[in-house]
Amino acid sequence: MATVIKPKRSEVASSIPAANSLAIGEIAMNVTDGKFYTKTSGNVVKEMGGAGSITLQNVVSNGAVAGSDITLDGDALAYSIVFGG
Repeated sequence: MATVIKPKRSEVASSIPAANSLAIGEIAMNVTDGKFYTKTSGNVVKEMGGAGSITLQNVVSNGAVAGSDITLDGDALAYSIVFGG
């Protein structure tokens, strides 16, 4: 019989596990968002990836940093990039 592995999980959109709910290296996932998380030895919960791990919305709303280019695809007339300062 196969062993089923079930990481800690949530189906609440945008829910990120609290550091005190994970052991170092333990995996948690947000099923709704398709994202995986783990806790470092520095007691920090880090997103490990998954569907849309870095999105333009995440950069805008949460200050996330993309390690690569973010490409806007589609009708060039439908998108704008506004720089403020």
